[in-house]
Amino acid sequence: MVIIAKPRPVHSKPGISRAAADPAVSRDLNIELAGTELLPGLVKIGSAIAVPGLLAVIAALQMWVLDRRKLGLQKNAASIMWANKLWLLAAVAISLAAAWVSTNWFHRVDLLDAFSWLDLWLVAASSGVAAAALTWITLRVFRIYKPLITEDSSPLDVLRAAARHGPHFERLVYSTSGDNPLYGILVHRDGEATVLTAPIVFSGPSELEDLCSIPKGDERRHLKQAIKAIRKDPAPFKTAKYESNQNWVSRPTTVLSPRLHAQNPECIFHYRGPSA
Repeated sequence: MVIIAKPRPVHSKPGISRAAADPAVSRDLNIELAGTELLPGLVKIGSAIAVPGLLAVIAALQMWVLDRRKLGLQKNAASIMWANKLWLLAAVAISLAAAWVSTNWFHRVDLLDAFSWLDLWLVAASSGVAAAALTWITLRVFRIYKPLITEDSSPLDVLRAAARHGPHFERLVYSTSGDNPLYGILVHRDGEATVLTAPIVFSGPSELEDLCSIPKGDERRHLKQAIKAIRKDPAPFKTAKYESNQNWVSRPTTVLSPRLHAQNPECIFHYRGPSA
Protein backbone atom coordinates (compact mmCIF):
# COMPACT_ATOMS: atom_id res chain seq x y z
CA MET A 1 0.00 0.00 0.00
CA VAL A 2 1.42 3.39 -0.94
CA ILE A 3 0.81 6.34 1.36
CA ILE A 4 1.68 9.85 0.25
CA ALA A 5 2.17 12.31 3.09
CA LYS A 6 2.32 15.99 2.32
CA PRO A 7 3.25 18.24 5.27
CA ARG A 8 1.62 21.57 5.88
CA PRO A 9 3.46 24.57 4.36
CA VAL A 10 5.99 26.26 6.60
CA HIS A 11 7.33 29.81 6.44
CA SER A 12 10.56 30.20 4.64
CA LYS A 13 13.63 30.74 6.74
CA PRO A 14 16.89 32.34 5.76
CA GLY A 15 18.95 29.92 3.72
CA ILE A 16 16.03 27.54 3.16
CA SER A 17 14.12 27.72 -0.07
CA ARG A 18 10.31 27.24 -0.12
CA ALA A 19 10.69 24.24 -2.42
CA ALA A 20 13.00 22.54 0.07
CA ALA A 21 10.67 23.27 2.95
CA ASP A 22 7.60 21.87 1.18
CA PRO A 23 8.52 18.47 -0.21
CA ALA A 24 6.04 15.72 -1.07
CA VAL A 25 7.11 12.54 0.72
CA SER A 26 6.21 9.16 -0.76
CA ARG A 27 6.91 5.85 0.99
CA ASP A 28 5.84 2.25 0.52
CA LEU A 29 4.40 0.97 3.77
CA ASN A 30 3.52 -2.66 4.52
CA ILE A 31 0.18 -2.22 6.27
CA GLU A 32 -2.22 -5.08 7.07
CA LEU A 33 -5.96 -4.68 7.09
CA ALA A 34 -7.31 -3.41 10.35
CA GLY A 35 -10.49 -4.98 11.60
CA THR A 36 -12.38 -1.70 11.28
CA GLU A 37 -11.36 -1.42 7.61
CA LEU A 38 -11.92 -5.01 6.53
CA LEU A 39 -15.15 -4.32 4.66
CA PRO A 40 -15.38 -0.52 4.59
CA GLY A 41 -18.74 0.96 3.73
CA LEU A 42 -20.51 -2.41 3.81
CA VAL A 43 -20.30 -4.00 7.23
CA LYS A 44 -18.95 -3.19 10.65
CA ILE A 45 -16.13 -4.95 12.42
CA GLY A 46 -18.54 -7.36 14.14
CA SER A 47 -19.57 -8.89 10.81
CA ALA A 48 -16.00 -9.80 9.94
CA ILE A 49 -15.08 -11.05 13.39
CA ALA A 50 -18.22 -13.27 13.45
CA VAL A 51 -17.13 -15.26 10.38
CA PRO A 52 -15.21 -17.99 12.31
CA GLY A 53 -18.10 -18.45 14.74
CA LEU A 54 -20.73 -18.58 12.00
CA LEU A 55 -18.75 -21.19 10.10
CA ALA A 56 -18.28 -23.25 13.28
CA VAL A 57 -22.00 -23.13 14.13
CA ILE A 58 -23.01 -24.08 10.57
CA ALA A 59 -20.54 -26.98 10.53
CA ALA A 60 -21.79 -28.30 13.90
CA LEU A 61 -25.45 -27.95 12.93
CA GLN A 62 -24.84 -29.67 9.60
CA MET A 63 -23.38 -32.70 11.38
CA TRP A 64 -26.50 -32.81 13.58
CA VAL A 65 -28.73 -32.42 10.49
CA LEU A 66 -27.07 -35.40 8.81
CA ASP A 67 -27.83 -37.50 11.88
CA ARG A 68 -31.46 -36.30 11.93
CA ARG A 69 -31.88 -37.17 8.25
CA LYS A 70 -31.04 -40.79 9.03
CA LEU A 71 -34.24 -40.75 11.09
CA GLY A 72 -36.16 -39.39 8.12
CA LEU A 73 -36.35 -35.84 9.46
CA GLN A 74 -35.80 -33.20 6.79
CA LYS A 75 -33.88 -30.34 8.36
CA ASN A 76 -31.16 -27.90 7.34
CA ALA A 77 -28.71 -25.79 9.30
CA ALA A 78 -29.99 -22.47 7.94
CA SER A 79 -33.58 -23.06 9.09
CA ILE A 80 -32.39 -24.12 12.54
CA MET A 81 -30.37 -20.91 12.94
CA TRP A 82 -33.27 -18.82 11.66
CA ALA A 83 -35.71 -20.44 14.09
CA ASN A 84 -33.44 -19.87 17.09
CA LYS A 85 -31.45 -16.64 17.06
CA LEU A 86 -29.43 -17.80 20.07
CA TRP A 87 -27.23 -19.62 17.58
CA LEU A 88 -26.05 -16.20 16.41
CA LEU A 89 -24.99 -15.35 19.95
CA ALA A 90 -23.19 -18.68 20.07
CA ALA A 91 -21.39 -17.74 16.85
CA VAL A 92 -20.17 -14.47 18.37
CA ALA A 93 -18.97 -16.27 21.51
CA ILE A 94 -17.13 -18.87 19.41
CA SER A 95 -15.53 -16.12 17.33
CA LEU A 96 -14.21 -14.36 20.43
CA ALA A 97 -12.88 -17.68 21.73
CA ALA A 98 -11.24 -18.41 18.37
CA ALA A 99 -9.66 -14.94 18.36
CA TRP A 100 -8.27 -15.48 21.85
CA VAL A 101 -6.92 -18.94 20.99
CA SER A 102 -5.29 -17.80 17.74
CA THR A 103 -3.59 -14.94 19.58
CA ASN A 104 -2.54 -16.56 22.85
CA TRP A 105 -1.98 -20.19 21.88
CA PHE A 106 -0.67 -20.01 18.34
CA HIS A 107 0.60 -16.40 18.36
CA ARG A 108 -0.37 -16.09 14.72
CA VAL A 109 -3.01 -13.43 14.33
CA ASP A 110 -5.06 -11.08 16.47
CA LEU A 111 -8.55 -10.79 15.00
CA LEU A 112 -9.30 -7.94 17.37
CA ASP A 113 -6.41 -5.87 16.08
CA ALA A 114 -5.08 -6.17 12.53
CA PHE A 115 -5.34 -9.11 10.16
CA SER A 116 -5.45 -10.08 6.51
CA TRP A 117 -8.06 -12.02 4.54
CA LEU A 118 -5.80 -15.08 4.72
CA ASP A 119 -5.64 -14.78 8.52
CA LEU A 120 -9.43 -14.51 8.77
CA TRP A 121 -10.19 -17.52 6.59
CA LEU A 122 -7.46 -19.61 8.23
CA VAL A 123 -9.05 -19.05 11.64
CA ALA A 124 -12.55 -19.58 10.19
CA ALA A 125 -11.61 -22.86 8.50
CA SER A 126 -9.91 -24.12 11.66
CA SER A 127 -12.99 -23.24 13.71
CA GLY A 128 -15.30 -25.05 11.27
CA VAL A 129 -13.20 -28.21 11.21
CA ALA A 130 -12.87 -28.23 15.01
CA ALA A 131 -16.64 -27.74 15.48
CA ALA A 132 -17.48 -30.51 13.01
CA ALA A 133 -15.03 -32.93 14.65
CA LEU A 134 -16.30 -32.16 18.15
CA THR A 135 -19.92 -32.61 17.04
CA TRP A 136 -19.08 -35.91 15.35
CA ILE A 137 -17.47 -37.22 18.54
CA THR A 138 -20.46 -36.03 20.59
CA LEU A 139 -22.88 -37.83 18.26
CA ARG A 140 -20.83 -41.03 18.47
CA VAL A 141 -21.04 -40.97 22.26
CA PHE A 142 -24.75 -40.07 22.08
CA ARG A 143 -25.42 -43.08 19.84
CA ILE A 144 -23.84 -45.42 22.39
CA TYR A 145 -26.60 -44.53 24.84
CA LYS A 146 -29.30 -43.83 22.25
CA PRO A 147 -28.98 -46.32 19.37
CA LEU A 148 -30.11 -45.10 15.97
CA ILE A 149 -33.35 -46.84 14.98
CA THR A 150 -34.59 -46.50 11.42
CA GLU A 151 -37.15 -48.34 9.32
CA ASP A 152 -34.42 -50.80 8.33
CA SER A 153 -33.54 -51.74 11.93
CA SER A 154 -33.97 -55.38 12.88
CA PRO A 155 -36.34 -56.53 15.66
CA LEU A 156 -33.33 -57.32 17.84
CA ASP A 157 -31.92 -53.80 17.39
CA VAL A 158 -35.32 -52.39 18.36
CA LEU A 159 -35.44 -54.51 21.52
CA ARG A 160 -31.93 -53.42 22.49
CA ALA A 161 -32.83 -49.75 22.03
CA ALA A 162 -36.07 -50.22 23.97
CA ALA A 163 -34.17 -51.88 26.82
CA ARG A 164 -31.99 -48.78 27.19
CA HIS A 165 -35.08 -46.58 27.38
CA GLY A 166 -36.94 -48.67 29.95
CA PRO A 167 -37.03 -52.24 31.29
CA HIS A 168 -40.72 -53.03 30.91
CA PHE A 169 -42.28 -55.30 28.30
CA GLU A 170 -45.49 -53.25 28.39
CA ARG A 171 -44.99 -49.83 26.83
CA LEU A 172 -47.06 -46.80 25.93
CA VAL A 173 -48.91 -46.79 22.62
CA TYR A 174 -48.98 -43.69 20.41
CA SER A 175 -50.72 -42.84 17.17
CA THR A 176 -49.37 -40.98 14.19
CA SER A 177 -50.96 -37.77 12.95
CA GLY A 178 -53.09 -37.49 9.83
CA ASP A 179 -56.48 -38.61 8.59
CA ASN A 180 -55.60 -42.32 8.85
CA PRO A 181 -53.45 -42.61 11.97
CA LEU A 182 -51.47 -45.75 12.70
CA TYR A 183 -50.49 -47.05 16.12
CA GLY A 184 -47.03 -47.75 17.40
CA ILE A 185 -45.38 -48.90 20.62
CA LEU A 186 -42.85 -46.56 22.16
CA VAL A 187 -39.24 -47.62 21.57
CA HIS A 188 -37.54 -44.46 22.84
CA ARG A 189 -37.35 -40.72 22.33
CA ASP A 190 -34.53 -39.52 20.13
CA GLY A 191 -34.14 -35.81 20.73
CA GLU A 192 -37.28 -34.08 19.47
CA ALA A 193 -38.47 -37.28 17.75
CA THR A 194 -40.39 -40.28 19.08
CA VAL A 195 -39.56 -43.71 17.67
CA LEU A 196 -42.44 -46.18 17.42
CA THR A 197 -42.64 -49.83 16.39
CA ALA A 198 -45.22 -52.51 15.77
CA PRO A 199 -45.25 -55.45 18.19
CA ILE A 200 -42.49 -57.96 17.45
CA VAL A 201 -43.67 -61.52 16.80
CA PHE A 202 -41.23 -64.32 17.61
CA SER A 203 -41.16 -68.13 17.80
CA GLY A 204 -38.23 -68.64 20.17
CA PRO A 205 -36.02 -69.15 22.02
CA SER A 206 -37.92 -71.07 24.68
CA GLU A 207 -36.41 -69.03 27.52
CA LEU A 208 -37.83 -65.90 25.93
CA GLU A 209 -41.23 -67.59 25.78
CA ASP A 210 -40.96 -68.35 29.50
CA LEU A 211 -40.26 -64.68 30.23
CA CYS A 212 -43.48 -63.68 28.46
CA SER A 213 -45.46 -65.98 30.76
CA ILE A 214 -44.11 -64.35 33.92
CA PRO A 215 -46.81 -62.20 35.59
CA LYS A 216 -46.63 -58.45 35.21
CA GLY A 217 -44.72 -56.70 37.97
CA ASP A 218 -42.25 -59.55 38.47
CA GLU A 219 -38.69 -58.19 38.44
CA ARG A 220 -37.63 -61.06 36.14
CA ARG A 221 -39.93 -59.65 33.44
CA HIS A 222 -37.23 -57.34 32.19
CA LEU A 223 -36.13 -56.51 28.64
CA LYS A 224 -32.48 -57.00 29.54
CA GLN A 225 -33.33 -60.56 30.53
CA ALA A 226 -34.95 -61.01 27.14
CA ILE A 227 -31.78 -59.76 25.40
CA LYS A 228 -29.71 -62.25 27.42
CA ALA A 229 -32.03 -65.10 26.40
CA ILE A 230 -31.66 -64.18 22.74
CA ARG A 231 -27.87 -64.07 23.06
CA LYS A 232 -27.85 -67.60 24.49
CA ASP A 233 -29.99 -68.99 21.68
CA PRO A 234 -30.23 -66.48 18.81
CA ALA A 235 -31.26 -68.88 16.02
CA PRO A 236 -35.05 -69.02 16.70
CA PHE A 237 -35.30 -65.24 17.08
CA LYS A 238 -33.84 -64.71 13.61
CA THR A 239 -37.33 -65.39 12.23
CA ALA A 240 -38.84 -62.63 14.38
CA LYS A 241 -40.86 -60.07 12.45
CA TYR A 242 -43.06 -57.05 12.98
CA GLU A 243 -46.78 -57.54 13.51
CA SER A 244 -48.55 -57.32 10.15
CA ASN A 245 -51.72 -55.49 11.08
CA GLN A 246 -53.24 -52.59 9.22
CA ASN A 247 -53.63 -50.68 12.49
CA TRP A 248 -49.92 -50.83 13.37
CA VAL A 249 -47.01 -49.07 11.72
CA SER A 250 -45.38 -51.53 9.34
CA ARG A 251 -41.78 -50.74 10.36
CA PRO A 252 -40.03 -48.69 13.04
CA THR A 253 -41.20 -45.14 12.47
CA THR A 254 -40.02 -41.71 13.62
CA VAL A 255 -42.78 -39.27 14.58
CA LEU A 256 -42.39 -35.66 15.69
CA SER A 257 -45.72 -35.07 17.43
CA PRO A 258 -47.41 -38.39 18.23
CA ARG A 259 -50.64 -38.59 20.18
CA LEU A 260 -50.80 -40.80 23.25
CA HIS A 261 -53.33 -43.56 22.65
CA ALA A 262 -55.94 -44.20 25.31
CA GLN A 263 -55.55 -47.98 25.36
CA ASN A 264 -53.51 -49.79 27.99
CA PRO A 265 -49.78 -50.25 27.46
CA GLU A 266 -48.95 -52.97 24.93
CA CYS A 267 -46.29 -55.68 25.19
CA ILE A 268 -43.51 -54.92 22.73
CA PHE A 269 -43.20 -58.55 21.62
CA HIS A 270 -45.42 -61.64 21.49
CA TYR A 271 -44.84 -65.36 21.23
CA ARG A 272 -46.67 -66.89 18.28
CA GLY A 273 -45.14 -70.35 18.11
CA PRO A 274 -43.10 -72.00 15.36
CA SER A 275 -45.88 -71.47 12.79
CA ALA A 276 -46.05 -67.65 13.32
